[in-house]
Amino acid sequence: MKKNKHKMENTSDPRHFSKEELKKLIDALFNHYKQVHIYESDFKTYYKNIKGLTEEEIYKIWTQGYAEDLIYVGVNINPKTNKLELVISRPEDLGEPPPSEIDQAIREQLEDET
Repeated sequence: MKKNKHKMENTSDPRHFSKEELKKLIDALFNHYKQVHIYESDFKTYYKNIKGLTEEEIYKIWTQGYAEDLIYVGVNINPKTNKLELVISRPEDLGEPPPSEIDQAIREQLEDET
C-alpha cells in the first residue's frame, strides 16, 4: 500500500494511460498470447508478472481500453477453467467496428423506431 501511495505522489493519476501507451500495452498483450480473445486470468497474469502492474492499473487498462475503442469487453467460458470469465478482443482482429460506432448505430436505430 505504501508503494502505491508513493506512486500516487509522483503522478497526477497512476491509473490513467495515454492512448498511445494504452495501445502499446494492449498490443503487447495480444502479441504475447497470439490469440484473438484473451481471458481475464491471462491478462491479469501477464500485466502483473511480466509488466509489474497493480490490480488498479490492470482494471484501468481494460476499462479505459474499452472507452478508447481499443478493445471489446465481454464474458465467455474459459476452456482452461470451465468458468465464466471476462474476455477482451481487439475490434480489428475481429473485423468489427469500434464499440462506440456500434453504440451509435444502435442509438440511431432506436431513435428511428420511435
